[in-house]
Amino acid sequence: MRKLVLANSPLCKLCGKPATVVDHINPITLNNLSQFFEYTNLQSLCNRCHRIKTLNDRGIDSRFSRLKEGKEIKESLEQ
Repeated sequence: MRKLVLANSPLCKLCGKPATVVDHINPITLNNLSQFFEYTNLQSLCNRCHRIKTLNDRGIDSRFSRLKEGKEIKESLEQ
């Protein structure tokens, strides 16, 4: 699945740099395990954007607090 997502979307959805990570748009929890392999819940990100998004998902970093459903918010990276 990872190779397919990166082949179809080789650039980071947030900053436009080459993507290296496939991210779950909606983080996987025990309540939504069925979304783990759902293609529509996956997006390509670079390592930097993935780290920031993951920290935000965990409530540690607010730079991506406006990130919803994989929408691009490139301006957040410029902070």
